Amino acid sequence: MKQRLSKKAFALLAFSTLLFCSCQEEFPQDDLIEGKWKLESVVNNAEALDCEKKAYFEFSKYVYDGSERKLYKASYCDIPEDAENQEDPIIIENYYSIVLDTLIIVDEHRDTKKYTIEHINKETMTLLDKYKNPTNYVRAN
Repeated sequence: MKQRLSKKAFALLAFSTLLFCSCQEEFPQDDLIEGKWKLESVVNNAEALDCEKKAYFEFSKYVYDGSERKLYKASYCDIPEDAENQEDPIIIENYYSIVLDTLIIVDEHRDTKKYTIEHINKETMTLLDKYKNPTNYVRAN
């Protein structure tokens, strides 16, 4: 009798698990922050320097391993005059994570900055600093 009961219990558990898993809603893996972004204030400023307009921020794909979630800051204005190649940007590598609506950026010195993601879609993003000052970004081509 016990053996029959345990087989029924196992069958019920297996059926319940299958039913539960098959009813889960699947969400597309569309990471909106991934890719290159530019400061909107620079892009829309006709008086901005060319090197400022070329600068960008690039978020790598959001993966499980935190050491692989990188944020690259590319600067063209800070290139030393004696550099071999004046066309390549200076790249600063940081790490990022997202918890709910908070973007956490950690630099190479382990300094941490937190921003609230107020808005993000495929074309624009607004981040708020700790004083609630907004910074707007546009998707770079």
